[in-house]
Amino acid sequence: MTGIMQGVLVGIGYWMTGLPEPSFFGALTTVASLVPGVATVLVWLLIGVVRVLGGHSVAGLIELIYSVLLVVIAPYYVIHPKLVESWKVIVPLSCSLRSSAVYTSLWVGSLSRCR
Repeated sequence: MTGIMQGVLVGIGYWMTGLPEPSFFGALTTVASLVPGVATVLVWLLIGVVRVLGGHSVAGLIELIYSVLLVVIAPYYVIHPKLVESWKVIVPLSCSLRSSAVYTSLWVGSLSRCR
């Protein structure tokens, strides 16, 4: 979920700074988010640095600042904690349902062996 948000946010940033094919690079960033750690950083950092070095200094710097603020800080320090907080209710429920299913299947299995 966080990776999809990062891809959408950075895609908007690519579009705002005039990068050609922002949806492609946003999707690339989303796929890169599957690699733990620094994967999304490598995509937008590379794009920002190439834009700065390619003569689009203002657009590259805006992309870098935007990406740090809205693609790194927002998902990890705002969105992700809210998702985890909402999962605190869901996870115990799913664990209790899963354990109930296991115990029920064991009980039914033991009954079938009694015959």
